[in-house]
Amino acid sequence: MNVGLVAPVFARSPELALSIAQRADESGIDGVFSYDHLFPINSPQRPALAAIPMLAAMARRTERIRIGTLVSRVTLLPLPVLVAALVTLDEISGHRAIAGIGTGDSLTKAENEAYGMRFPPLAERLGLLVDTARSLRRHGVVTWIGGRSRQVRAIAAADADGWNAWDGPVDELAAFAAANPGGAVATWGGPPPPDGDFEGHLTRLAAAGVAWAVYGPPPATDWAQLVAKLAGAAKAVR
Repeated sequence: MNVGLVAPVFARSPELALSIAQRADESGIDGVFSYDHLFPINSPQRPALAAIPMLAAMARRTERIRIGTLVSRVTLLPLPVLVAALVTLDEISGHRAIAGIGTGDSLTKAENEAYGMRFPPLAERLGLLVDTARSLRRHGVVTWIGGRSRQVRAIAAADADGWNAWDGPVDELAAFAAANPGGAVATWGGPPPPDGDFEGHLTRLAAAGVAWAVYGPPPATDWAQLVAKLAGAAKAVR
């Protein structure tokens, strides 16, 4: 079981996120990820640091930890630009990158509209997702597909290294893992468990065949305490 966290990138300054990445690297956590939003969902007045430059900076401050997007939507940049950016990130990091990509949905449509970018119909977005995943994997970049729909799960199984279900039910993740032995892995992302029992939560996910758990803490988090607790739980379940 690999364990990661999403860095605090809904901020004006990058320093906290960079320091958390370094602390996570030193503590034994397996991955640090970044949301890829122009602003937080339903909060256009709040800031958001750009994911790929942030992850490149994290890569330079760390030595072994995986770094990744969770997720980069295929509608925000032209396909060749997004692929080139993620391939470059993989090179900068010494091939530690995980390219989490997705189609976007009704919750993120407002970001496209706010900046005058098209939000294509679902069929077009799914086609872009397939083409982006295939291109990234041809370049040797580990690629996850994020989303909960049946279509997205099928694309992940056929054209990616992993499927990420944000706050996904354990039974769906277990079914995906069982259906794809030796293929795309099941990965979970979501908020920390309400009771704070990381070890128990990780144990349940590991028993379901989940390969990664990535926690996205709320902004008002004691980050040093969270990293220490998460690192301890990760060690206990390995």
